[in-house]
Amino acid sequence: MVYRFQIGVAASLLTTSLLAEDIYKPSSASEGVVQKSESSITARNLREELNTPFQLALVSPIQLFSPERSVSGLRLNILFGQNTNTKGVDIGLINGSSGDFSGVELGAINLVQGNSKGIQYGLVSYTQNHFSGIQSNLLASFADGNFVGIQGAGLHANTKGDFKGLQGAWVTAFTEGDFAGLQNALAFNIVKGKCTGVQLGLVNIAGELNGVQIGLININTNGPLPVFPIVNIGF
Repeated sequence: MVYRFQIGVAASLLTTSLLAEDIYKPSSASEGVVQKSESSITARNLREELNTPFQLALVSPIQLFSPERSVSGLRLNILFGQNTNTKGVDIGLINGSSGDFSGVELGAINLVQGNSKGIQYGLVSYTQNHFSGIQSNLLASFADGNFVGIQGAGLHANTKGDFKGLQGAWVTAFTEGDFAGLQNALAFNIVKGKCTGVQLGLVNIAGELNGVQIGLININTNGPLPVFPIVNIGF
């Protein structure tokens, strides 16, 4: 009788111990890591989705709201301001967006790591992805993606992707992809891809011409006449 009672007590204790381990011990170390990672991602996404209608920055991150917040309204950057996405009016010495920008941006230097849509004006503007709208700067305008609209600069206008619209500069207008529209630089017009439209400048260079080149020296790399003065037509 005592022997059976001892066996029953031992079995009960063993069962209680196993249940306690199931409740308080994670099934694996990796599950704990996943739960922490998911929590961190959720918190970060929440911060990024929060918009503020106004931002005032001295030098990021010394600003009213965190750089992880987005701005939909007005942002004033005394020296340098940085936010995720910026929508509205952006004014300052150096305007920075780690995400997308849409609206009007006025500053000595405008930097957008995502896509831009609207107007950029200052000394130098750089969009790391696609641009649609007007990018006009006293020194240089840059877009790493495709460009649709007007790109102008005092010295150099550059688009690494395809271009549709008007591109001009006092010195060099340069499209590394295909071009469609009017390219008008005082000194050099360069299209590395296919140029469909008109190139007007002192020296015009196209990888492939489907249009007209007007200038002192016209170069159509893949054309029947690779170099031709004054007027060169390609089909």
